[in-house]
Amino acid sequence: MHTDAALAVALRADDTTTATGNWESVQRRHRLLDVLEVSTGEISVSELVDALAADDAELLDADRLHVRLVHVDLPLLEDAGEITYDSDGDAVWLTDDQNRRSTATDSD
Repeated sequence: MHTDAALAVALRADDTTTATGNWESVQRRHRLLDVLEVSTGEISVSELVDALAADDAELLDADRLHVRLVHVDLPLLEDAGEITYDSDGDAVWLTDDQNRRSTATDSD
């Protein structure tokens, strides 16, 4: 369960002016975090788009969803400290996973 104040702001922050649009964005960010929680480390943005687009609750097509994630949702969640987004490597992971990633890299 995500209850941190910064996360709460990130989940609710949106440039959409309608209540419905804002609710959809909040739900998308929750689903995004759920996908990352069940993944085994990092996931590509394309894999994230596929997982979210497969959800019946998603109203955006895959191309618009990809743009929305890259330009709005991922930066908001990264600013809240919940995820790390490596735009050069096209990878996203939960911030908690970063410690596991660096530990695994150090032990190799």
